[in-house]
Amino acid sequence: MNKLLNGMHYQWIPDEKFNEVALNLRIFFPLKKIDRSIANLLTLMMDDRTLVNPTKQSMSKRLDLLYGMKTMVSTSGLGKYQVIDIQGYGISQKFVDEALLKEQITLLTEILLQPLMSEQSLLEAKKNMLQQHKRLNENPSRKALLNAFALAGHDQSLALSSLGDLDDLDRIHLDTVQEFHERVVSEFPKSMIVSGDLDPVDLNPLFKEAKSKNFELAYEPAQIEAKYFEEFHKGSQTELVLIYETDVLPGSIESVEHLLYTAYLGQLPTSLLFQELREKNSLCYSVHARRFVYDGIMVIQTGIDDKNIDFALQIIHQQVDVMKEDIVGLSDVKKAIISSLEGSKENIHALNSRAFSDLLSGNGDDIDTLIKQVMSVSEDDIKHVANTIGQPYIYAYRGEN
Repeated sequence: MNKLLNGMHYQWIPDEKFNEVALNLRIFFPLKKIDRSIANLLTLMMDDRTLVNPTKQSMSKRLDLLYGMKTMVSTSGLGKYQVIDIQGYGISQKFVDEALLKEQITLLTEILLQPLMSEQSLLEAKKNMLQQHKRLNENPSRKALLNAFALAGHDQSLALSSLGDLDDLDRIHLDTVQEFHERVVSEFPKSMIVSGDLDPVDLNPLFKEAKSKNFELAYEPAQIEAKYFEEFHKGSQTELVLIYETDVLPGSIESVEHLLYTAYLGQLPTSLLFQELREKNSLCYSVHARRFVYDGIMVIQTGIDDKNIDFALQIIHQQVDVMKEDIVGLSDVKKAIISSLEGSKENIHALNSRAFSDLLSGNGDDIDTLIKQVMSVSEDDIKHVANTIGQPYIYAYRGEN
């Protein structure tokens, strides 16, 4: 990536096959307890109004004048960082006779620099944050995962959700959010990535009011203790979450081997977990394994009938052990992963996400290089990975009904 005069990173990803452009202005900063709640509230306040367009109607009109451009502001966690993502999506300026891309980016800078921060907008943000947590509690799968992270990753970044905590709301006032916003503008690292059919513009004048400090890579491996813990909820389905410590550096060849290992274990219709838990024993509707590469962990999650906890865990442990001795059909897994990687070249949003991921991991390999690395992984490499996998933290979110 390149750097602006203010220290902010930026990257253009031009590709004429797209008729639109995708823009991502991201600000990232360390995950901290109350800062997570403040950042979430600020994100909600930035989402639909600015000082330039102080009403939802005026913002809607502004977007219409930009040929139906869409914007969204969200926040998420990535390793040791919380990320505020100011997103834009619109048509390419090749269809119009004006400097449309510059105007599209200008709107994102206004969302960053001039959000509408008032007592009323803060009150609305707090109500929306309450709704976020209510929806979370109504989603046992997602709730179970965040609960498991909070317990297994106690006192670590893994435990900190970007949604923040409702207990913080009474402690956060308008001046609290305004002070945090000052840090967002003048201190925290930033990146601007634009992909699509585009002609680059000079970003320095557009971001002259912002500053961007240097940063460390996002990787912060969690330390996981093998144990079992359960909690109850009022729903009917029980969720099982198993967290395995992997501690593999993102972008390394070991990370590619873990990518294949995880897909073989639980990401495909032919995967061991899917075949054994669902197809053969009808214990679940879905089961999947996935990596959280910036936290150095692998997670297996499935929803089951509560009476089948022990049987499901027995099968999962068996399949994890099977891979230590025997790997069959690895070529099919490689084909599936390569197909997915090739498909990401056709997804304008995936291009932006990958570029940002590369920035925070320090990885400069392109997709074609990754495909070659996937092809080079052997069955013995997968068995070696399997033999490094230890015992998991097991969290059961048990349905009372």
